Amino acid sequence: MRLFIHLDLNQFFVTCERLRNKNLINLPVVVAVYSGRNDRSGAVATASYEARKLGIKSGMPLTEAFKIADKAKKELGIEIIFLSHDYEYYEELSNNIFDEIRKNYKIQQMSIDEFSLELNNTSFEEAEKIALELNNIIKSFGFECSIGIATTQITAKIASGQKKGILVIRNAEEFLNNLDISEMPGIGKKTEQVLRNLGINTIGELAKVNIAELIKHFGEKHGKYLFNASKNLEVYYFDVDNEHEKQVSRISTLKEDSNDYYYLKSVLEILMEEVVGEVLDHKKALVGTIQILGITTKLRTVTKRKKLDKRTDNKALIYKVTLELLYELCEQLKINKIMLRRLGFSVSDLESAKNQTKLF
Repeated sequence: MRLFIHLDLNQFFVTCERLRNKNLINLPVVVAVYSGRNDRSGAVATASYEARKLGIKSGMPLTEAFKIADKAKKELGIEIIFLSHDYEYYEELSNNIFDEIRKNYKIQQMSIDEFSLELNNTSFEEAEKIALELNNIIKSFGFECSIGIATTQITAKIASGQKKGILVIRNAEEFLNNLDISEMPGIGKKTEQVLRNLGINTIGELAKVNIAELIKHFGEKHGKYLFNASKNLEVYYFDVDNEHEKQVSRISTLKEDSNDYYYLKSVLEILMEEVVGEVLDHKKALVGTIQILGITTKLRTVTKRKKLDKRTDNKALIYKVTLELLYELCEQLKINKIMLRRLGFSVSDLESAKNQTKLF
């Protein structure tokens, strides 16, 4: 039997911070990405379980998170601790963990804190033993994780998000039947809304829909994905076609409005490092298209985009093309006397470096 193990490191950024400051253990902690405009501008990267109980969630604007924190302090006497995101430190710990696991297992890393492992000719009992070994490795580094085991990669990923510890899915249909459609990877906000408008709210209900109907609403590739994934048929996570995973991107609010090439270059270099590191090092992908995006002071969007002649994993080439795009953008901004408030960077049209198969 072929089985998949999917592993997620729990509240990874928070645990990283607690490893270097034991005083944070059991306290409500928020790891934030600050924009630099003021001390409450930015977004929540992750929140500890203690902070989540108070209403703070990943992706939440910091202005909203601080309102919750102010209320918690005033009404409950609870102080929520906000820390600035330290990506390099988190990546170092992540690499330490995954390098240790790679000594014995061939894993497919999905992000800084999750991976998948494919097992052939094995049983659920053998897969669970491997999961226990992986769990022990994670614990030896001071982290906790959630692990899902199932006959398909998608179902294993869904299982890993249901509870702490190890969840083995022997009957996928029963497991998926009553889960909300939002639990399925590949269903973003737009897809979710269309499905709900069609009266489809659970994965079980989605599994009953005719494939032709899904293709009609979502196109052939995504329609087939929804059909297969809902029925626990073989679908690979990287084949998912949804609005959140067609590209890898980062965006930053500038400390000051600007159209200066050298200032914007300093911001863009940080964004490039994070995006290119994730795509080339973690996803092991080739890049086909590069784009920079700016939000002007009048909240209008301006972009510069280039489709490469051939997909590449050459960092120097990606950086060169990106900076050329930035220079062109800055020239246009200066001619039109336009200033940027936010700057973003993305890569798309990705392809697996290993087997030359499109990821998205």
